[in-house]
Amino acid sequence: MKIETINVANYSRNDEYPGVETRPDGETHLLYGPNVTGKTKTFLALSHAVLGSQMDTRPGKGSSVGVGFTDGSHLHRGSPKNTFETDRHDSKSENVESRMNEVLGRRPILQTYFLHSNTSELPLSRLGVDTVLDIVRSVTVPGVQDEIAEKRREMGQREDERNTVVSEQQEVDGEIEEVDSEIDSIEAERDAAENVVRLGNTGELETIRDALEEQDTAAAELDSLLAERDEVEEELQDVKSSREELQEDLHEPLSQLKSTVAEDEHCPVCEENVPRSTVDDRVDANQCPLCGLENSIEGYLGRFENLKQAAESQIDGTNERVGRLNEQLDELDEEIEAVRSDQPDLSEFDTAVRKRLEAHDRELSAVIDAARDDRDAAVDRLDQRRQQRQELSTRREELEDRRERLGNEIERLRDEISELEGEARDGISEFTETWHDLLEEMTETIRRGLDITSGGGIQVGGSSPRDYGPEDLSTSERHVLNLAFAVAVNETVDSDRAALDTIVIDEPFTHFDEDVREEVLSFVLNDDDRQYILTSADPFVSDEVSDPRQQRLERTDVQWELGNIPTEDNSEEES
Repeated sequence: MKIETINVANYSRNDEYPGVETRPDGETHLLYGPNVTGKTKTFLALSHAVLGSQMDTRPGKGSSVGVGFTDGSHLHRGSPKNTFETDRHDSKSENVESRMNEVLGRRPILQTYFLHSNTSELPLSRLGVDTVLDIVRSVTVPGVQDEIAEKRREMGQREDERNTVVSEQQEVDGEIEEVDSEIDSIEAERDAAENVVRLGNTGELETIRDALEEQDTAAAELDSLLAERDEVEEELQDVKSSREELQEDLHEPLSQLKSTVAEDEHCPVCEENVPRSTVDDRVDANQCPLCGLENSIEGYLGRFENLKQAAESQIDGTNERVGRLNEQLDELDEEIEAVRSDQPDLSEFDTAVRKRLEAHDRELSAVIDAARDDRDAAVDRLDQRRQQRQELSTRREELEDRRERLGNEIERLRDEISELEGEARDGISEFTETWHDLLEEMTETIRRGLDITSGGGIQVGGSSPRDYGPEDLSTSERHVLNLAFAVAVNETVDSDRAALDTIVIDEPFTHFDEDVREEVLSFVLNDDDRQYILTSADPFVSDEVSDPRQQRLERTDVQWELGNIPTEDNSEEES
């Protein structure tokens, strides 16, 4: 089956691509034109039509891509809806993909038939190594590959089941942890209640109650003593303050005399100023503070002598009172210490027991009855939680067994897949030889050994192989390898797995030097078993292809909008 007609409209979201309508009639066909004439857009439109979502193509709104095939079937993708029509069947949108799979071929295989001008978008560059191996096995040993795919599907299901089991195990483990915590808490409650009952039976509970009451009595006595001590302390401070005031009164006569003279600051006779320091010195020397006359203040001081004696007598009485109060404080401190030392030590008694006594006003029978009730309730709750714990443990063991069985099944399937992959090595080797022969037939300029490793890697070269990739292979080598790979797939595959015999290539000769270009073009034009849809802006290619087998594309006269002007970076994509 080959492509007979191509009709593309409104595919691009830009106005510069008006679309294309051409009729290859199952023959190799060239879409020729300069840059910005829609060659790559047409390539992408065909990819979108045949592969659908398999390639990263983004058609414009209202796009319409129609492809007719030489067997009479017709594919339409886009507005108003997707259809696939054959002589025997008319498939609408809901089953277009499955019908295309049956008639055109399996998508993974058809992907290799579309060779982008961008090297990174070539099949061998874009598809992973596992996919490449799957494709090769699919075209060489299809039965083995189908069995591998089925076992992979089954293994995926088992892995999903195991992941579900693991999630359930984690949930059960969380529940077990919560139940274990509850059991520990309930056991502590039960033991505490049982301890109260035991203490009640042995009489120790009564001892604890008496100790609590003794402590209350001691605490009340201690509070009374501390309050009394505070009162004595306060009285002592007041007495000491009074004594300090009396001591100041002893020096009051001289202080008043000095202050009075200092305020006048001059002698009443000579009216001369008298400094304060001179006043202080004269008074202390029993002289007149103003004139310095000897013994002139004795009479003044005599008037205050009675007051001084009275003050001294009061001070003596105050001192005696201070002494008595200090003795009283010492006595109180001794009593306080004695009460504290006689207080019962409650640290040896369980705090929970003391709380239960307080909660029931220290009524022993009420405390013991409540403890029995709490103990019995705790036992019932423990039975429930332990039953729940047993059920969870059983569930955990069942999940673990199931997880182990699934793990064994996964390992079995993995081993079987590995064995099947080993069985397919001969088919892969035969395909590699076909690929290598086609590569040599395609160009004599590039002659390399070729190998597909067991891991799916592609190596080129004999004694010093190079891996497929931009680091080891040139752009030209990678394009030739992809073209030879596509031809090898098409030549090897059974028609019931991929009936399409068309390879679509965008700008295939851009990356070749002149010798390779001529060799590859000659191979393509002389390959009667396959149809090639080519795009190119190379005049040499156009000259080699007869006019009936090419469609010339013209650049449309478009007013570019600011920000939408083609640059060197996007010219390849817009070509």
